[in-house]
Amino acid sequence: MERFHGVGGLQHFQDETVLAVMTFDTANGALDVAFASTRLNDISGFAEASSLGKIVAQLAGGSVASVEIEARLPEILNDPAQREARCAVRTAGQGTGAVTLRAKVNTLSPELHQIILTAQGIQGGAEKRKPASPADTSVALGDTSVAAKYDRLWEAIDGYPYPFALYDKDMLLVLSNRAYNASMAAEPSRIVPGMALAEVTRIALDSKHLVPLASDASTSIQEYLEKADNKQPFLDLEFEGDIHHRVFRSVTPLGDMLIARLDSTALVRERRAAETSHNRLLSALNAYPFPFAIYDDQDCIVVWNDAYRRSMSKCDDFIEAGMHRTVIAEHAIRAGLFTDAIGKEDLWSSIEHQNEAVRQPIEDLRLEGDIHHRLYRTRAPNGDLVILRTDITELIRKKREVEDYALRLEEANKQILQQNNQDQLTGLANRRSLLAALQSFQDMPKDESISHFALAIDLDHFKFINDSLGHAAGDEVLMSVSRVLLDEVAPQDVVARVGGDEYIILGVQQRDEKRDVALGDRLLTRFDEPVQLEAGSCRVGVSIGVAAEPLSRMEDLLLHADVALYRAKADGRGRIGHFHKSDLERIQQKRAIEVDLERALARREFEPYYQPQIDARSGKLTGLEVLARWNHPRLGTVRPSYFLGHAEELGLLDQIDDQVFERALTDSERWLDQTDSAPRLAFNVSADRLQTKTDILIAGGRGYPGGVSFELLETVFVEEQNDQFFRCLQRAGNAGIDIEVDDFGSGRTSILALLKLSPQAIKIDRRIVKRLGIERNARQVLQSIIQIGRVMNARLVAEGVETECQARDLRELGFDVLQGFYFGEPMNIGQLMTVLREGGWPEA
Repeated sequence: MERFHGVGGLQHFQDETVLAVMTFDTANGALDVAFASTRLNDISGFAEASSLGKIVAQLAGGSVASVEIEARLPEILNDPAQREARCAVRTAGQGTGAVTLRAKVNTLSPELHQIILTAQGIQGGAEKRKPASPADTSVALGDTSVAAKYDRLWEAIDGYPYPFALYDKDMLLVLSNRAYNASMAAEPSRIVPGMALAEVTRIALDSKHLVPLASDASTSIQEYLEKADNKQPFLDLEFEGDIHHRVFRSVTPLGDMLIARLDSTALVRERRAAETSHNRLLSALNAYPFPFAIYDDQDCIVVWNDAYRRSMSKCDDFIEAGMHRTVIAEHAIRAGLFTDAIGKEDLWSSIEHQNEAVRQPIEDLRLEGDIHHRLYRTRAPNGDLVILRTDITELIRKKREVEDYALRLEEANKQILQQNNQDQLTGLANRRSLLAALQSFQDMPKDESISHFALAIDLDHFKFINDSLGHAAGDEVLMSVSRVLLDEVAPQDVVARVGGDEYIILGVQQRDEKRDVALGDRLLTRFDEPVQLEAGSCRVGVSIGVAAEPLSRMEDLLLHADVALYRAKADGRGRIGHFHKSDLERIQQKRAIEVDLERALARREFEPYYQPQIDARSGKLTGLEVLARWNHPRLGTVRPSYFLGHAEELGLLDQIDDQVFERALTDSERWLDQTDSAPRLAFNVSADRLQTKTDILIAGGRGYPGGVSFELLETVFVEEQNDQFFRCLQRAGNAGIDIEVDDFGSGRTSILALLKLSPQAIKIDRRIVKRLGIERNARQVLQSIIQIGRVMNARLVAEGVETECQARDLRELGFDVLQGFYFGEPMNIGQLMTVLREGGWPEA
C-alpha cells in the first residue's frame, strides 16, 4: 500500500487556529485528516458541514458530499478526559470515497502549539516523526533562522540513540523520538503527541515492551504511573528480553516533564553477575567447613564465613563488618575459645602478643574438646589479610599415637635384647643371633682342614596346617620341628628360626666329611614321620637347601643355601637341593629377564606375529592366529617359551597380552585393503583375563570387521569356573565373538568342558596331527573328534600341519580350517603384507 503524507498548515476556523494533517491512501482513495484547535470554545462548530467542508475541500481538492457525525461526539465533548472526536465525511471529486476525520482536542498553551502537532513523513524509505516547524505556520516569527535551528535541534533529538520524550503537566505526550516510540510499542507509529502517559504505558504492556508489575494490566499501569508521580530523579525500567533502561526525569519551568533514557542493560547484567558471584563466593565460603576470613589493609574485617564466626565468638551476631582484628581476637580469648590462652588471657590479648602472632604465616591452635586447627595467614598485594584454618585434629592424634607407639617399640626392643636374642616361641636363635654366629666363624683363624656349611629349611604346606587346624596347632608344629632339629645337630652347630616356618642350621665339618649331606638326609627321614599334636597327628614335609665351603664363600653361605632351597621347592618340594654355580647364574639370569620384561612393557617391545589359517576346501586365507613375540633390542625376536613363565610369575602376562591385542587391531588397518574379505583374528585368552578384561576385549573385538575368536587356555579348569566366567563368555558371544577350545585332545580338556562351553570352534592338538600317517589308530581318533565337532556344530581346526600329505588327509577327514608351517610360519606385519601382496598359499 502506498501512502502520501503532508502537513496542511495552520487554518483559521471561527477564530481558532487549526492545524490539519492529512493522509491520502491511493489504493482505496481514503483520506485521513487530523486537525487540532488552540482552545475548546465552540468545538461543536466542527460538525457543521459548511465550515468543515471548507477545510476538507481545501485539503482534499474536492467538495464535501455529506458528513456523518458519530453518535458519541456529544459525550466526548462533554467529557474533559476525552481527547479525540471523530466524524465520518463523504467527499466528492478527486478523493472520492470514505474519509475519516479525527479532531484531536488539547489544552496546551499557544506557545507550545507549533511543536506538538505532527505529521507522518516518508522520505527515502525511512520513517520520520517531526513536530511542526515555525516556518509551517501562518504566524510570522520574524527570524527565518529559527526554523533551521529548530530543524537541527529536532534532528539531533530524533537521532539520539536512546529514548527521549516530553510530557506536559497533565502527562500528555508533547514530543518523542524514534527510540522512545520503538521502546514503547511494537508499532512505533502508535505513539503520537497528545497521548496520555497511561495510554502509552498500556501500549507498552500490550506489546510486552514493559514487564508487568502486577497480574492485571490496570494495576500494572497504576503502579507505573505512581512511580512517575513520585517525581524521582531517575527510575529503572525492565523490558522484554532482559533489557533495562535507567530513566532520568526533570521538570521544566512550564511544568513539563522531560524524560531521557539510557540503556543500562550491560550495567544491570554486570551488577547481577557480580551479585551472583558474590553470593556464590559467600555460599562457597559458608560451605567450607573450616574458618575463613579477610581483613582489609587496616586489619578491619570485611569477609568471614559461619565457621569463622563460630570459632571466634559464642554469640551469633557479635562480629560486624569493619570490626578490628584485635577486638575480635580478644573477644575469642576472653571467651575461652583458645585452650592454650586459658589463664594467660591478658598476655594473649595484649597488642604486642597479637602483633607478633599476626606476623607468623602458620600457627597451630588448640581449641576446646581437644580440637586442633592450623592457621594460615597471607597478606595479599592490596594489603588484605587472608586467614584460613584447617582441621589437623586427626593428624595431631595420629602423631601422638605414633610417638606412643615409638616409645612402646623402644621398650619392646630393650626387652628383646634382654631375652638374649632368642626366638620367643621356640627358644632357638633368631636372625640377629645367627648373623652374630656367622661373623664369629669369619673372625676365626683360617683352618684349611675344616669347612662351614648352611642348611636352609622350609616347611611344606605349613599355611594349610595353620588355616585348617588353627594357629595353636601351628605353634605346636613349629616347636616340634625345633626339637627335631636340635636332636639332629652337633653341639657346635647353630639352629635359628628366621621366619614363620623357615629355619637355618649353620655348622662346621671336616673338609671331606660331607656331614651337611648326611644331616639333610636324616632330616628328610625324620620329617617324613607324622608329628604328634594335642588334637591328633599331622604330616609335615620339608624342603632343604644346602651350601658349603669351598664352593661357597663363608659370607655367601646363607644366600647360596637359600638359592638351593628355591631349587628344591621348584623341583617338587620334599627334597634336598644342593647349591651349584649354575643355580646362581640361573637366578641372576631370571632376575635379568624380569628386569628386561618390565622395561620391554614400558617401551612396547611386544608385538603380534600372525600364523595363517587356511580354508581346507577353498585353500584361501580364512583367519590369522595372533601370537606374542618379544622384539628384544639385543636378542632379536624372542619366542614366548623364553619369557612367558617369568611374566606369569611376575603377574605381567595380562599386560603383554593387552599390548599384543592392541597392536594387532592397529595392524589390521593395513591389510584390510589387501584382501577381498578380512580374515578372522584368533587370540589366546586365559580364563582369568577373560573375566578381568571383558569390556576391553569385547570393545576391541567388536570393532574388527572380520570377526574375532578367543582361544581359551587352561580349559582343564572349566568345570570349576564360577558363574562370573560363564556370564563373561555369554557377553562375548552376544557381541559376536567366537569361543574356541585350544589344544583339544591333549588330555587337558574334557567332554564335560565342551558341553558347558558350547564353543564355535575346536582346535585339535598338534601332537595328534603329528601322529597321522604314523600310528594306525590316529585316523580313527581324529574321525571321532570330527564327529563330536559336527554334533556340537563347531568348526574343526587342525594345527601343526607341516606336510602336503597331512594337509590332504586332514581335508579328506573333514577338517574345516588348517594351520601349520606348511602354510606359513608366524610372521610380523611387514612379512604378512608381503605375502598378501604376492598372493598364494600352498594348496590344502
